[in-house]
Amino acid sequence: MGFWVIVLVILMSAVLGFLFFLFLSFVLVPIFWGAPFLPTDKERIERALRLVNLKPGQKIADLGAGDGRILIACAKKGAKAYGFEINPFLVWKAKSNLKREKVQNLAICQQKSFWNQDFSSFDVVFVYGISHIMKKLEKKLQKELKHGSKVVSFVFSFPNWQPQIKENGIYVYNK
Repeated sequence: MGFWVIVLVILMSAVLGFLFFLFLSFVLVPIFWGAPFLPTDKERIERALRLVNLKPGQKIADLGAGDGRILIACAKKGAKAYGFEINPFLVWKAKSNLKREKVQNLAICQQKSFWNQDFSSFDVVFVYGISHIMKKLEKKLQKELKHGSKVVSFVFSFPNWQPQIKENGIYVYNK
């Protein structure tokens, strides 16, 4: 009986450790460095693409790319899509989705913080941030984006930047 108790304790410890790791990866860490993963539905993504008038050949960034659904939608419209995601599980999922949708020639997802990325070459930036990062991100994007670039924010708006379009929780900003 003692052997099985030890095995059970080890298994329970491993499961609890894994659950704690998932909590850190998907909830706690993203809250401080971005936002927790909340998938955006396809209709909302398609609406955002129409609002920014996405064109083939444009270079887009998805900040906190999650499972890659925005990257896929942009690549299917002919844009060159770059995703930045800090969660290694979501990067793996995004890469798998890009491959499944056969858009990996136009879309890439990197395990990288967008805070260290220069956005001066991007035409459109997508973000589903959280309120406490929006002020800092607003300053970064206003400083780095070229004239004519657009930013799409889902749900959370920038504190000082006035959106050109505001529709059902989609905010479109022009630089």
